Amino acid sequence: MTIQLTPRDYEILGALTTAVRVMTVNQIGRGWWSSSTDPTTDARHRITRLYAAGFLRVAKVLAMPLPEITAPLQTWKPGEMEPDFGKLSWKARARWLRGARQTQIVLVSVRGARLFSGRSAPTLSRHFQMTHDLGVAEVFLAFRAQRPHLIPSWRGELCYAYLRRNRKIPDAVITTSDLWPPIVAVEFAGAYSRERVRKFHFFCQHERLAYELW
Repeated sequence: MTIQLTPRDYEILGALTTAVRVMTVNQIGRGWWSSSTDPTTDARHRITRLYAAGFLRVAKVLAMPLPEITAPLQTWKPGEMEPDFGKLSWKARARWLRGARQTQIVLVSVRGARLFSGRSAPTLSRHFQMTHDLGVAEVFLAFRAQRPHLIPSWRGELCYAYLRRNRKIPDAVITTSDLWPPIVAVEFAGAYSRERVRKFHFFCQHERLAYELW
């Protein structure tokens, strides 16, 4: 199928190549058709065409419905006092109220990824990681809505994982062209335990990285 790509198509394909692993149709609709009377339907129509043209992949997975994610649970920078890890963990866990359900997700294809510096398309994550990946996408959309000037500097973990082989990496970073060290590390806390929150903090403290924990 032949298709003429629009600037919006390039934005969506670029986000799925360099910013996040996956998104739902609803997330894409809210992100790129927010002024529409029916963002999800409009997004689905375009995704169907991009899929038919070979630029996107779609799959059905089990994922938990996301809570409202509009602001970080914690921001921190070197020199500040460490946060209350137990309180942060409680906040992260308390926001999950519903169990997993079948969810359709959208990923970039090999053809779509090749439009952006030859980057490879992401592999489909294990099902238990899907909720986390969709949470990262929701954080990306919050940045895009609230701080759009930072989006050109946002990079998902696939962009810099090769620089940190066998070492901890955050879900995303706000960075320069050098990629590492970043300006800000961005992490989606999901339902992190106290210990996992603590480990993330001490990783950033050791690397002297400011962070936002969502």
